[in-house]
Amino acid sequence: MHLLLLQLKLLLAPLLATAMDTAVDTAACTAGEQQKALVDMYRVWGGPDWHTKTGWLDTAMECKLKGSQFPAHCCWHGITCCLSRTCSEGNSPPFDQCGCEPGLVWEINLENDNLVGNFTSFDHEPFACALQRLVLSDNDLSGQIGEDIKMHKQLSYLDLESNRLQGDLPEGLGQIPSLRQLYLSSNSLEGTVPAGICGNASRLIWLTLDDNQLSGPLDVSQCRQLIYISAKGNNILVSGRPENALPELRGVFFDDNNLRGLLPDDLFANVLPNLEALGFSKNRLSGRLPGMSMYSLKRIILNENRFVGAIPDSWSRMTRPSMVVRLDTNFLSCCGTQPLPTERLISADNTLHIDEVYGGVDYSAPLLPPFLELSDFLQPVNVNERQSFKAAGMRCPALKLAGHDERSTSPLHWSLDPSYYMFAKCECEEGLKLVNLTKPGRIPYFECQVPEFKRSSSDSAGDHSKWIENYPWVVVIVVFVGCGLLVALSFILYLYKGKSLMRKIRNLKKRAHGLPKSGPFTVVVTDIQGWTALCAKHPELSVKVLNIHNSIIRQAQWLNFGCTHETEGDSFTIVFYDAIDATAFCLQAQQLLSIQQWPSPQHCLSATARTPSASADTILPVKVHNNPLGNEGPASADSVLPTRVYNNPLRRMSTMNVDGTQGNPSRRQSVRRDASFQGTFNRLSMIRDASTQAVGHMAKLASEAGSRYWTKLNHDAERGKPANTNIRVRMGMASGILQPGKRLHGHPTIEKAKEVSDAAAGGQILMDGSTFAEIKDFLQELGSVDAQVMMRGLCRGQSVRRITTLTSKAAAHL
Repeated sequence: MHLLLLQLKLLLAPLLATAMDTAVDTAACTAGEQQKALVDMYRVWGGPDWHTKTGWLDTAMECKLKGSQFPAHCCWHGITCCLSRTCSEGNSPPFDQCGCEPGLVWEINLENDNLVGNFTSFDHEPFACALQRLVLSDNDLSGQIGEDIKMHKQLSYLDLESNRLQGDLPEGLGQIPSLRQLYLSSNSLEGTVPAGICGNASRLIWLTLDDNQLSGPLDVSQCRQLIYISAKGNNILVSGRPENALPELRGVFFDDNNLRGLLPDDLFANVLPNLEALGFSKNRLSGRLPGMSMYSLKRIILNENRFVGAIPDSWSRMTRPSMVVRLDTNFLSCCGTQPLPTERLISADNTLHIDEVYGGVDYSAPLLPPFLELSDFLQPVNVNERQSFKAAGMRCPALKLAGHDERSTSPLHWSLDPSYYMFAKCECEEGLKLVNLTKPGRIPYFECQVPEFKRSSSDSAGDHSKWIENYPWVVVIVVFVGCGLLVALSFILYLYKGKSLMRKIRNLKKRAHGLPKSGPFTVVVTDIQGWTALCAKHPELSVKVLNIHNSIIRQAQWLNFGCTHETEGDSFTIVFYDAIDATAFCLQAQQLLSIQQWPSPQHCLSATARTPSASADTILPVKVHNNPLGNEGPASADSVLPTRVYNNPLRRMSTMNVDGTQGNPSRRQSVRRDASFQGTFNRLSMIRDASTQAVGHMAKLASEAGSRYWTKLNHDAERGKPANTNIRVRMGMASGILQPGKRLHGHPTIEKAKEVSDAAAGGQILMDGSTFAEIKDFLQELGSVDAQVMMRGLCRGQSVRRITTLTSKAAAHL
C-alpha cells in the first residue's frame, strides 16, 4: 500500500508542478501587472529622453481599438495588445494579434528610441504568457541577456541588434519553443554559441550574430528548420560537417571569422542541397575551390582567402548571367603548377605575390574554364591591400559567358583577379606603362609603372674629370649660383603656383592610395531611373545604354579622383577622400550624361536596316563650340546639342548676393549669410534627419516615375512616334569618418548614401547635411564645373564671397 502511494506521488509531482507554474504565470500575466512593468521600464531606461514617448505614463487614457475598450497602455507608443482570443481563417498568432487574451501586450517595439539602461532590469514575467515580438534594436542597452528569457511561452521574434549587450549567450534562448527569428548582431557578446541554440523542438528559421566577439565552435546540425544564418565579424569555428542535412538552409555567411582549412566538395551537394547564398570572404580558407553544381546557388562570395588552382568545370552547371561570384584576392591561377603548401599559404602575409605562390607554369592549360570568355570591354581593377599583385592603374577585360554576345545579354557579375588569366588583354591608364616582371620558370607577372627616361651624355668621364681638375673654382661658383637660383625659383613657384601644385600632389596621392583606410570620406551612389522597366521592355537597348552609362561614370570618376567600392547592375558606389571631389564628380557626370546622344528603341529595331553606327560601348562625340553651361544666351549655330542640357545649379551662386541680386565678382568684402541662406542650409541638411519611411516613400515615387517613363517610351515606339531615350541618373552623397582598423564595407555612411540616392529622382543630386557643410564655402569653384573643363584652374582654398539660395525646385526635393 505504501509503495502504491509513493508511485502515485512520483507520477503526480510533475503535473502538480506544471499546474503551479501555470497558476503563477497566469497570476502575474495580467493587464495591471503589465502596465506596472511598463511604467518601471520607462523610468529605468530613461523614458523622458526617448525620441518618441506618446501616451506613456497616461494610465487614464481612453483606448478604443476596433470598437472595444482596452487598457490605456495598449495605446502607448510602441505597445501593441492582443485583440482576439481566436484567430480567423488565414491568420496566426505571430502576425495577427490573435490567439491570446485581449488586452495583454502582444508586441513591444521601441526600435531606435534612445533607450539607455541595463537590459537585465527588464521584467520578463508579466509578459511571458502572451508577448510575441520584442524589438529593442538600435538603442543603448547594456548588460547581459539573462536566463529568465526562457520563461517566454509565445515569443517568436526577438531583435536586440545594435546595442551594447555583453556576456555569454544564455542556454535559455534554445528553450523558447516558439522562437523563430533571433537578431543579436552589433553587440559585444562573448563566449561560445550554446550547443542547444536550436533546442530539441526548435522552430528557429533566422539567426544573425554579426559583429560580436563570439568564439569557439558553432554547431547548427539540430537547426533543421533554419533558413538563414549570419555570423560575420566574429572568431567562430564551423565545427566540421553537420551530422544531418539542412535542406531548408538558403543563406550561410561566415565572413571575417579567421576560418582556416578546406571546403569539402560533398558539403554542398549532400548537406546544403538547396543553398542560394554562400559567404566565406575575408578568412584564411585554402586549397582548391570545391566542386559545386547546385543550380539554386545565386551568390558565391569567397574573396580574400587563400584558394589556389583553377575554377572547377562543374561550376558551369550553375553559372548564369544573374549569378554573383566574387573570387578576387585569392591565389587562383589557370596555369600555375606546384603551389606552396597549405600551411605556408595560411600563414603568409599580404606581401606574397602570385608568381611566388607557384613553382611552375603550364602554358598549355586554358586561360579560363570552358564556360567563360574575356570580353572586349576593359574595366579598372579594384585595388585591395591583400591582393597578390599591384592593381593600381590597371584596366583588364570583363568576363562574359562563352558563346554569348555581351551586347545582347546582361553583364556577368563575376570578380576575378587578372593574374588568374595571366593579365591577358590588360592595359594601363594614361601615363603608365605595362611592365613585364615575369621571373624565369614562373607564371607571368605584370605591373603598371611610370615610364623611366634615360639621360645621354656627349662627354666622356675622362673629359669631365680633366675639366674639374683645371677649373675647380668654377664648379664651386656654379653650385652656389645654381642653389641660389633653385631656392629663388622654388619661392616664386610657391607664391604663384604653390596651392595649385600642392593640390595636384594631393590628387595624385588620392589616385595612388585607392580606397580610404581611415579618416573622412564621401560616398556617392548612382543608379539609372527606370532601369528595371528598360531591361524588361528593351533588353538589347538596355545593354547599349548601360555600356555608355558605365563609360561616362568611370570617366568622371577617374577625373575626380574617386575609387569604385562596389558595382551592382546599373548602380555605382564610389568613394572620395573629400566632398568637393564627390560634388564635382556628380556635376560633371550629370552634364556628360545630358549631352550624350542615347540610342532609342526605334534605333535598335531598325539597326539591321541602316548603316552600322558606333558601338554601344562608345561615347558618341558631341560637337560643342560654345559651352552651353557657361552661357545663358542662345547656342551658336554650329553647336549640336541634345534636347535636354543639365545646367550646373551652382553656376550662378558665385555672382549672386544673398538676397538674389547681381553682385560685383571683383569685390572681396565679406557678405554675411542671412536667414535665406540659413533656410537653404536647413533644406539641404533635411535628408540627415529624414526618417527611413519618408526616404523609402520618396524612392518608391522615383521608381514609379521611372517605370512610367519607359512605358510611355515603349508606347511611342510602337505607334511610330519619334522616341528620344533620355537617360536620367539619380545620385546621392553622404559623408562620414572611417575609424582606423574598421572596414569600409558595410559602413553606415554607405548605407546612408544609398538611402539619399533612393530619395532622388532621375537627374537629381542629393546630399546629406554633413556633405553640404563641407562644400558650402566652395560654391563659386563648384559652379565652374562643366562637362569638359574641371574647376577651370581655380584653387580649392579660395573662399566664396557671394552665395544665393538654391532654386525652389531643388529646395523642394531636398
